Amino acid sequence: MCQFHDISRYRELQLLWRQTVSNAPIGMALLDLDGHWTEVNEKLCELVGYDRQELIGSSGAMLIDDLDDRNAHGAAFAALCESRETSATLEVRFRHQDGAPFWLLIRLSMVPGADDRPVYLVGQYEPLGSGVRLSEERFERLTRMALHDPLTGLANRTLLSDRVEQELAELGERGGVLAVLMIDLDRFKPVNDRHGHVVGDQLLTAVAQELISAVRATDTVARLGGDEFVVAAWVPDFAEAEALRDRVVRRLDGSTVVSGLSLTMTASVGLATTQNPKTPSHFLLDRADQQMYVVKQRVRA
Repeated sequence: MCQFHDISRYRELQLLWRQTVSNAPIGMALLDLDGHWTEVNEKLCELVGYDRQELIGSSGAMLIDDLDDRNAHGAAFAALCESRETSATLEVRFRHQDGAPFWLLIRLSMVPGADDRPVYLVGQYEPLGSGVRLSEERFERLTRMALHDPLTGLANRTLLSDRVEQELAELGERGGVLAVLMIDLDRFKPVNDRHGHVVGDQLLTAVAQELISAVRATDTVARLGGDEFVVAAWVPDFAEAEALRDRVVRRLDGSTVVSGLSLTMTASVGLATTQNPKTPSHFLLDRADQQMYVVKQRVRA
């Protein structure tokens, strides 16, 4: 089966494109129905930091930095290609060629052929805030998003790894012990199954607050995902490391009220310690994880 489209209008508009938008003050592009850039102007190249040759033929969504933004862009693009919409406007987070995130306002318009079916799309790209670079406020917000768990606000795995590396580097100068606690909630799955994920998320948030209250402001509390948390703390000796573990266990041993429900809250906690600044950070996390599972097996027994 063959389909034919009159592309004479497309050729005429390509010429018009070159004549009128090459020096436009905003980024502009033509996209085919597969989402690939077929023409881009110099302003768009300047905004994203890539040469024209690098952009032509590539996906118009390849530089969208956020998964939700990419999904929204894909949904809008599909609506245009299926003639359910004739235009769409989105605010999305892009990533510059040098790695810096920034925000763009994107306007996509569908151009129909002789049979009124979409032939290609026109994209307009305008920087939001202070030009190509993010405003300081937006950059700080994005940095926080990149380094913190969105549910609890705790450090995520990336920030935790960095903090542990910093603590290890300082051990050689100040001595003492680096303690890493791996924390896994006991019987968390039944809470989700019985009361739903909203209640489960609220319980995780309550656990996060308990952990913050159990440690010092200089200690790191992180969520790795699910019901797994980590505490990394410098302490003067091994006895203090064990005291920290016991304090966390007590703090998470009891009940808490979530959405009017009284829920039992207990946790299995594994502890790994070192005085050696050359200890690999992953070794500490793995050892704490192993110790946590030993404790959890005792709980199940």
